[in-house]
Amino acid sequence: MDFMDMDYEITFDEVRGGTKIKSKSKTIGNGMFAKSLIALIIGSMKEQEDINMNNLKKLIEENKTNYFPKSELDLEVGIVEM
Repeated sequence: MDFMDMDYEITFDEVRGGTKIKSKSKTIGNGMFAKSLIALIIGSMKEQEDINMNNLKKLIEENKTNYFPKSELDLEVGIVEM
């Protein structure tokens, strides 16, 4: 955006059979007003990121979808690879 530059990084690391998700951002205001405003709202930006990560965690943990179901044919005869 013209108002600010933001570098956002999200990483996924395997930890004890699960996944640890981390995010990191660097925000720089473009201009004196933007820099001042960002300095004032940085705390609320961090709080919102915590809310977003907790919502993502909840969504992942509550998801019971099997994305790789075995069809009846796969169970009866097995999968033939070519």
